[in-house]
Amino acid sequence: MAMERFIAALRASHDLVIIDSAPLLPVNDTKILARLVDSVVFVVRWERTPREAAKTAIRALKDVNAPLTGFVLTRADTKRFRYYSYGYQSNYGAYNKYYTD
Repeated sequence: MAMERFIAALRASHDLVIIDSAPLLPVNDTKILARLVDSVVFVVRWERTPREAAKTAIRALKDVNAPLTGFVLTRADTKRFRYYSYGYQSNYGAYNKYYTD
């Protein structure tokens, strides 16, 4: 396949190759591409990407055995993050400063 050869050529001549692909759910080629790379970082837009769409996309990546490495949450409203403590009630003020500074 041409894309496999292209990625192999990039690997041979570069230390790091980052591919910004099309959205996973509407574009089937992205699932194919996800199997060819060393690592996949799943990116969703905060309060814009429906939760079910994100779950479906993650299942799709797992179905094709994509090497899912991590997640990125984009355009997060840092002012609204201060209301979340994630179980650190006693240290709320200390953790809150990271989102407001």
